[in-house]
Amino acid sequence: MDKKKSYKGLFIWLLCYLLLMVLIIFLPIDDASVSTRIMFLMTNAMIVILMHIIYRTGNIYWFTTFSYEDVQKYDAETKKNYAKKVYLLFAKYFGIYLIFTILMQILSLPYWIDIVVFCVSLAAVCILDNVNKIGE
Repeated sequence: MDKKKSYKGLFIWLLCYLLLMVLIIFLPIDDASVSTRIMFLMTNAMIVILMHIIYRTGNIYWFTTFSYEDVQKYDAETKKNYAKKVYLLFAKYFGIYLIFTILMQILSLPYWIDIVVFCVSLAAVCILDNVNKIGE
């Protein structure tokens, strides 16, 4: 039996993400580079959490690649395997980005580099994710 279509978990995740981003504003940090790095790390962590939720629930129709109707033709194991690939890809990316951020902070490099690297690398990971095919 197929699960009922629901975006409730995605909506709750989005609210948590927005709350976290608002709370970052109130951290007692005067250094803009530290605040920016924390914001990007928290964004990456929340993306990994979202990928884990999708993996655990099998709600791969939350990805824009699939419609709910398209997903119904795949069994639960196929959906879970696909979601696991995506989750592991983003988890590895988070680990690499965490190391990068720590090095940037230790070396006191300007935070505009973080902004560029974050945007380009996240886009690259998303493109790599779209290379993954379901059922492979």
